[in-house]
Amino acid sequence: MNIPEEWKEEGIKKGASYLLLCSDDFSYEAYPVYAFSDEEMERTKKRINSENMNSVRTVLKLKKEVKPKIIPKNKMKKKKERTYKISLEFTQDEINKMRMVLRAYRDGSVRPLELKILNAILDAEQE
Repeated sequence: MNIPEEWKEEGIKKGASYLLLCSDDFSYEAYPVYAFSDEEMERTKKRINSENMNSVRTVLKLKKEVKPKIIPKNKMKKKKERTYKISLEFTQDEINKMRMVLRAYRDGSVRPLELKILNAILDAEQE
């Protein structure tokens, strides 16, 4: 059963979530009923189906058109750039240890798990 576009548009304008296409079983005339929530749609559907000579033929979920907002450039918020200053002081032994670990990782001779083990061994040697 084809649903007239006017009925869909009317439902969207009203802010409805559902269009129930109903018909009078005596005259076979179709008419729209709009529902604004899931619960309302279920209640309305039961009510119409229980009425004499009326029935719900189709339930259509209406999709509201989302119009993109166009914001003028002068009103757009600019993201603030974050800068971090890191001040680290290392001893020469710590620097040598980091270089050795990094070299091993770059060469591919050490995998991440092995890096943890190597790091633990180097820590133990330092103590």
